[in-house]
Amino acid sequence: MYEDEKRGGNKQPYYLLTGFTETLEQCELRDLGFVGEKFTWEKSRGSHHWIQERLDRGVATQNWRDLFPEAEVQVIEVATSDHLPLFLKLNKQTYVPKERKFRFENAWIREKECRNIIKHGWESDEAMDIVGKIKICGERLQEWGGGISDEFKRKLSQCRDMLKRLQSRRDNQGIRRYNGVRDEYLKLL
Repeated sequence: MYEDEKRGGNKQPYYLLTGFTETLEQCELRDLGFVGEKFTWEKSRGSHHWIQERLDRGVATQNWRDLFPEAEVQVIEVATSDHLPLFLKLNKQTYVPKERKFRFENAWIREKECRNIIKHGWESDEAMDIVGKIKICGERLQEWGGGISDEFKRKLSQCRDMLKRLQSRRDNQGIRRYNGVRDEYLKLL
């Protein structure tokens, strides 16, 4: 069960693995499995001391599993930690898109056009009250910024996908590419 869950470093002492397995059995707990990256922790990426290990797991009793038969444990990809968090999804739901509400994106501040849209929206009708001006600015920003937000989300998604593909590469080029993509991802965040 645990032999293929570590890459690099010293093997776990047999008595620890046996003790863990016995504790799970005594408590009638079963591993829920996982979806995503196999290793949930790493240390010293790219060095001779690089260790990857599945330290985290979800476990449950059979009674709990009967209550939540569709439950799955997902390993969440992050580029900001040596630990990958787990997300327990209790059921599979279909996504129903909702009406998009206006949300100002801080990334827009870096765009020169953002300032122009706000300036023109604010100056469009001097007799309009502040609520009306805010509404006009919001509508114009949403119309303009939707494409930028979609592009931004696309770039984030591409970085996450690439990090996932490069996650387990141990060659120098793979490590360099992973670090470069991670830096780009962090800059976007």
